[in-house]
Amino acid sequence: MYKPHVLRDLPRAFDVIVGGGQFVGRLERIARGDALASHRHDVLFYSSDAIFVSAFSQFVASSLRQESAVIVLVTESHGERLRRSLQLCNVDLDHAIRVGLYIPLNISQLLSKVLVDGAPDPTRFMNAAGEVLAEATQRAAGQHRKVAAGGECSPTVWATGDVDAAIQLEHLWDEVSRSQQMDIQCAYPMAARQESARAVKRLCGEHTVVEMR
Repeated sequence: MYKPHVLRDLPRAFDVIVGGGQFVGRLERIARGDALASHRHDVLFYSSDAIFVSAFSQFVASSLRQESAVIVLVTESHGERLRRSLQLCNVDLDHAIRVGLYIPLNISQLLSKVLVDGAPDPTRFMNAAGEVLAEATQRAAGQHRKVAAGGECSPTVWATGDVDAAIQLEHLWDEVSRSQQMDIQCAYPMAARQESARAVKRLCGEHTVVEMR
């Protein structure tokens, strides 16, 4: 287990092992020559809003404790619950917002910039993402200026029934996470798995880790 990420990875490791699986940490993946070890693009299928808020607040809190900037894309209702959860985790959220390490983005505004006729335009996406990432990287206080991101951007598109557009958007996020060596966590309600098996397989294929809680 990679020590700087132990607070984030330890609960995941327990969940996987209790479920009869094997947790493969970042250091082992590097030893295996896995090029994906430089970044994480996780997908969480959550069974309740409480689980989503708990899991995502752990992701955000861990990133902030490492002095990484975190780009947060969540719905308004989840955003309020997430802020309360972070405060309960003893995260000084007011300070994080003030210094620009907690960066909430409006999902609808971002999608309006990157979608053309309902599908993500790669150039528009990279321009929009690049602008946000440049600002986040400048604000990141860690030695390597790490940036993390996550939430419900692609899941919002998936919920409209446009599965192909959501998967294309996930692919673009994955390209960003690879090039920037950043960690991303996406969260889909468990009902999303009721989509066709082929669509769900394609969705999972755009991620490095798949979790169900």
